Amino acid sequence: MKKLWLSTLCFTLCSSPAWAQGESHHSGLPQLNVNTFPSQIFWLFVVFAILYVFFSKKTLPEISKVLENRKERIENDLASAEKLRQEAEDVHNTYEESLSDARQEAAQAFKDFEKSIEEQSEKNLEDIRIKTAESIAALEEKINQSLKNIMADMENIAAEIAADAAEKIIDMKIDKKEALDIVSALDKPVTRKTSKAA
Repeated sequence: MKKLWLSTLCFTLCSSPAWAQGESHHSGLPQLNVNTFPSQIFWLFVVFAILYVFFSKKTLPEISKVLENRKERIENDLASAEKLRQEAEDVHNTYEESLSDARQEAAQAFKDFEKSIEEQSEKNLEDIRIKTAESIAALEEKINQSLKNIMADMENIAAEIAADAAEKIIDMKIDKKEALDIVSALDKPVTRKTSKAA
């Protein structure tokens, strides 16, 4: 291609009438000489055609290819950026959903735990009430039994005292069983009177 350029330039210079006739006949620039205009215009078209063919066949396709590659790379980068943005948005949405689900699960677990504690407390309280009632009933039973035993002992003591008193006062020996029956008979009206008074 360089050889073509050099040959075209040499041919242009050699075929110019200004160079062929010499510079002694005309003064000024040879490009402004009217006699060389047709030759200059001809070679202008020839050089323009050669340059057009050269640029259209080699340089312009390379530039076009570079521009296409750059455009394709930019489009790919934009597509990748959009894809990454979408993925980041999906990850963010998934994170928000997971966080919301975790909060709901924690709230539900707290409610369930609070309810189980309340139920366990009520159950324990009911167990304590039942045990307390049973303990009180057992204690009352023991107290009643103790009262019965004490009353029986007191009746025995009273019968013994009554038997000893009757023997000493009226010199009459009374059997312990008879004295106990007498004390029991004496105790019944007192009980009735106290119950009526109550």
